[in-house]
Amino acid sequence: MVARYMPLKDPLVAFPQSAKHMTEASNGTFILARRADRLAYANHTATQKIEVLKKVISTKNLLLAGVKGELYAKKTKCEGLCMTLDERNQKVDSVLEELRKEKDADAEKA
Repeated sequence: MVARYMPLKDPLVAFPQSAKHMTEASNGTFILARRADRLAYANHTATQKIEVLKKVISTKNLLLAGVKGELYAKKTKCEGLCMTLDERNQKVDSVLEELRKEKDADAEKA
């Protein structure tokens, strides 16, 4: 299961209380990823979403998944332990491919 984080008016608002159970990862690292996730919602072009996603991908202890250009981030507490590195990379590649398709669609409309 992947937690969905909705954007707030201020993309740099601190982490909500509901994420307190995510203690294994460095809180600073996870907060940075959370902020990048919100910034991706604030940016409307697919190109900007791809750039933010690349930054989030490089963040330690996170598993990423995407649906129609929206970003989702989750601490790899249970699911990540069961995934091999190849499976994780494959999931990240699928997210990037979705965003590339959205970028191409935006370019065709323009």
